Amino acid sequence: MRRRFGNGFTLIELVAVIVVLGIAAAIFATGFAQLPRSLGVDEEVQTAAQLAQACGEHIVAFRRDSDPSRGYDNIPTGTGIAICNGLALPAGYTRSVDVSDAGGAAPCPAGAACKQAVVTASGSAYSSRITFLLVK
Repeated sequence: MRRRFGNGFTLIELVAVIVVLGIAAAIFATGFAQLPRSLGVDEEVQTAAQLAQACGEHIVAFRRDSDPSRGYDNIPTGTGIAICNGLALPAGYTRSVDVSDAGGAAPCPAGAACKQAVVTASGSAYSSRITFLLVK
């Protein structure tokens, strides 16, 4: 007489486990399929933010410079000014700088001269914008 031990899996149980694992793998695969697209978007957004930040830092350095040809008074106001044109710009990206007189506006301290700078850097589909105040 043979003894049967009940510590194994039946064929039906193994097939059920394989089916469940197959469904779970298909769900994870669709999530990973979109990963390269997401990484490309993240890279473009980050590059645009870095380009805008670099231009903003250049403008602040220009404003703080003690050279008479530079400084607060020599930062032009207007749309599309060329103050950051000397900075490197990767292919496929654009950058625009708009500076306006903000004297008397809410964030400007009373009695101070202020200029508001808006730097926008854009890739093919995404852009990043920084806004800051220059106070004299």
